[in-house]
Order: sequence, then C-alpha cells, then structure tokens
Amino acid sequence: MRIRAIKIRNVRNLVAVDVLPGRTLSIFIGGNGAGKTSLLEAVYMLARGRSFRGMRVAPLIRQGESELTVFGELVEESGGIRRVGVRKTNNGSTGRIDGTSVRALSELALAVPLVSVTPLSQTLLDGGPRIRRRLLDWGLFHVEPSIRESMHQYARALHQRNALLRKGSCALEPWELVLAEAGERLSRSRERYLDQLKPVFSALAAGFSGLPRVDLVFQQGWPRNQGLQQILKSRRVPDERVGHSMQGSHRDTFRLTAGGKPIQEMLSRGQQKLIVLSLLLAQGKLLAQQTDRKPVGLIDEFDAELDSSNARIAVETIRELDWQFLITSVKREFGHELKQSGAQLFHVEQGRITSM
Repeated sequence: MRIRAIKIRNVRNLVAVDVLPGRTLSIFIGGNGAGKTSLLEAVYMLARGRSFRGMRVAPLIRQGESELTVFGELVEESGGIRRVGVRKTNNGSTGRIDGTSVRALSELALAVPLVSVTPLSQTLLDGGPRIRRRLLDWGLFHVEPSIRESMHQYARALHQRNALLRKGSCALEPWELVLAEAGERLSRSRERYLDQLKPVFSALAAGFSGLPRVDLVFQQGWPRNQGLQQILKSRRVPDERVGHSMQGSHRDTFRLTAGGKPIQEMLSRGQQKLIVLSLLLAQGKLLAQQTDRKPVGLIDEFDAELDSSNARIAVETIRELDWQFLITSVKREFGHELKQSGAQLFHVEQGRITSM
C-alpha cells in the first residue's frame, strides 16, 4: 500500500502541512529542529495511534492549540482508496477509518501496516526484553490473526493471577490453566515467527559491507524442560512473595548475537544501525510475502552514522523492496543525489514543507 496524501494540523511545529509523497521514495531535507522527524511522527500516528517518541500527548500538540489531527488517503494494492484519521487532545485520542470511528487505536495498525526506523530503534539492541517481544508481536498481529485471542486471554489471566497473588488467595488454579494454555500457544507462535524472520533478516544483512553473521536466538520465558502450568504451580510461593508472576510468556524475548556474544560488544554504532535496519526491513518484507500487502517505510536520519558505501547499499536495498518510503536527512547533497535517480525531494524549514 502507499500514502497518496497526508494532512497534518498542529503536530509540534507543523501548523498546517499538506504533503503528496512520491509513489516510492520521498526524502525530506532540513536542519535540526526543522520538523522532519515531526512529519514522520505524524505518519506513525496514523498507523499506531501514538508517537514513537513517547506516550505523552501534551508535547505533541502545538503550543497554544487544544488538539492535533492527522489525515491520510491510502491506496491499497487493489487500487482501492482508504481514508484514515487521528485526533488527539489532552483528554484522549480518537481514530477513524473510512468515516467510521475505531473501537481501539490498534485497529489503525491493521489499516496502515508500517515499518519505522528511527534513532530510538536502537533500543531493539540495548533495551529491555519487552521491546524485542513487541517486535515479535507486531509481526504476529499482522500475519497470524488467530493469535490475537491468545494474547488477550493471556493478558487477562496474568492480570487476575497477579491480583490473587497480592491478596494471598488460594484460587489460582483456574487462572493458571488459562494462562498456561494461552501462553504456550503464544510462545510457540513467537518462536515460529522468529524462525521465519531469520532467513529474510540474514539475506538483507549479508548485503551490507563489513557486517559479521548475526544470529537471532529465541528465549522462552520459562524453562523449556517444563510445561508452563507446572512452572506456575511450583512458583506460587516465590511469586506471592514478590506479588507478580516471574515466569511465563510475558518474559519471552530474543537475543542478537555475533560469535555467541551480544552484538553491542562486537559492533560499531554504524554496524548496529545496519543490523536494526536489516531486522525491521526484514519484518516488513516477511509481511509482504505472507499477506501480499506492502508496508509503508519510515526512516529518520537515514544516512547518519553510515559510511558512503553502506548508505548507497541501503538506498538500493529499499529501492529493491519497492515499497513507499519516507526518509529524512540533514544533507542536501544526499537528497539531490537521490532526486536525480527518481526520488521525490522535499525541503523542511521552520515547520513548512515544500516540494523541490
């Protein structure tokens, strides 16, 4: 799919911005603080209902205004048009798809599949296990719809078990049964998804210069030699002591290693950026293979920390994927180089965006 038009009102320093992105590659050039990242942030809100820079709404809304809105016209692979909008105030957020209000902002993610690479994506490598677990769940959310019910069942049962643990209640077994059944289904699906992602990731990473082989290793949230229900029963006393469940699918994650060591110990910042880029592009490529829906790609500070050779390889990589990409850079010469090869070039300055 692709975005045909974007209308942004009162998102940070973007007062009233209308953009018609190119069909494939659009690059937004401007200095620091010009509004480039705010543009990507607004597009991200269409797909996720929130910012990639945090959950607080107040900093998103332009100072002196009471609300922000973002509206997008989307072209599906079939040629059909969808219209998606998000409105945020300090009192809450609402989303609409084709004129109908959504019950949950998560519905936007199904309407607008999106892959986002920003400096904050580095947390996939050095952040906590929850961040990598979310990556797995984003993939499952799109390619295995039936697992969503297991996610809901698990979250509800986990909440109930934790509440009973804090009360010192003995009525744990019924919730542990639900927790174990849903959790084992969820963990199996996560591991299966990571197995599907590995070869796509490896092929993309191998295209860059100077990267070692990086392995993605699934870590189940409880010992593999025991069933989850058995674990939950055996851990009632220690879990009651801390007031929450210490093992289960909510502890699933995966590690990225090179030569058996964490890649943070092995790779430079530029190499780590290429690994993150490969991982997230692989997720979008797998989505396109499994659903016949191409995501929209956002890449902030595209060429930062990359040498010229790998920057060129990254450009060729995203061209070969044949998605719509919106990318940013502070380097005017980089933008003009891409324009000569067919990219749509925009200039961003003081919250204004103009086509070049």
